[in-house]
Amino acid sequence: MDFIKSISKNKVFFKLCTNWNNQSGINIELLKTIKIPIPSIKEQKKIIHIYEEGLNIKKQKETKAQQLLDSINVYVLSELGIKLPELKDQMTFVVYANDVKGGRIDPRYYKPFFSEFENELMKRNDIKYLGEISVYIGSGATPKAGRNDYTTKDLEQNLFIVSIVYLGVRSWF
Repeated sequence: MDFIKSISKNKVFFKLCTNWNNQSGINIELLKTIKIPIPSIKEQKKIIHIYEEGLNIKKQKETKAQQLLDSINVYVLSELGIKLPELKDQMTFVVYANDVKGGRIDPRYYKPFFSEFENELMKRNDIKYLGEISVYIGSGATPKAGRNDYTTKDLEQNLFIVSIVYLGVRSWF
């Protein structure tokens, strides 16, 4: 059974199981017509062992990669001299109407962590607002093909984006 399971995760098998409109899955009639090699039990066990060993190595490498990614945040913040506030995932907190008026209304923005982080960040003297170092801030739309609208100039140092979750990238907060 393990041998069959390992075959079903194979890219070739997956492509066989993808239909004309790119939906994955296979019907029973098609499954019955697929030819697969059936090596001896000894050979099947060897294949499964190699397969599982590969999965374990993959898991170890993914764990190590995640640890490296996590350590990058610590390194960058320590180089900038920024101490993150203790991560408190509070379910409830108070925001007064005066603080919201004319500002953002999404609750996530008002989590205590962000205001504590901003206070820590503002202790530095080399902080600049994005508007101070930008010539133009637009919609973020991609320039038309064939035009050279992207800048090749170096960005000023210490450009800091507090939350990049809205750009489709996982934030580290």
